[in-house]
This record gives sequence, C-alpha cells and structure tokens, in this order.
Amino acid sequence: MSEYLLARAADEKQHLASRAGYRRKYFTDDCFFDSRKFTLEMIESEKVVDIEQSVQEAKVITTYSVHIKGTTLTNRQRYHLKPLEESWLIEKAEMACLNCKGRDNDCVICKGKRWIHIIP
Repeated sequence: MSEYLLARAADEKQHLASRAGYRRKYFTDDCFFDSRKFTLEMIESEKVVDIEQSVQEAKVITTYSVHIKGTTLTNRQRYHLKPLEESWLIEKAEMACLNCKGRDNDCVICKGKRWIHIIP
C-alpha cells in the first residue's frame, strides 16, 4: 500500500504538470473549476491506519486531509485488495460517508453502511 500511495502522488504530479498549458490557456489562476487543486494535497496526506488481512483478501483503511478556505477536512478511505501471486491488487475503494463519517447506523445518506463506494 505504501508503494501505491507514493506512485499515486507521483502520477498526480505528472498529470497536473501535463495540464499546465491547458489551464493557462482557458482558466484564470484563481478559477477552481476543473483545477484538481486540492487533489495532490489529499493524495500526499493519505496514510494507512488499519489493515485487516486474510488469505483471500485484505482491507486497508487510510486517512487523508485537505485544507480548504481555512478549514481542514479529514476523512477515511477503505481499499479492498485481492492477492495476485506475491502482491495485492485493489479491487474497489470506498470512502467513509461524508455525512456521518462512518459512525451512524441510521444515516440517511449511507443507509447505515458507513462506507460509500467510490465510482471511477
């Protein structure tokens, strides 16, 4: 997972660099739309906090933070991994419900599931 998190940050840096000319041509410096402005910060802050592992699967929970307009937003993600030879592949990713932060069985958003599937 540590290798994945580092590779994800490197990929995001490369992606942002490749978009710089496009951004300069069509957007002002302070336009937030389509900027991915806080994505790199979120990715770089992501840390593993818990791992549940069996022979057939692993679940890895991470936390991340983003600083927006003087406020720090934190949340958790949960990765479901499947083994492949001597490694693991991410099968799906979920984030803790933004409404209840994964703490409410009666939440109207996640319906008590506490996690929301991240759709690519």
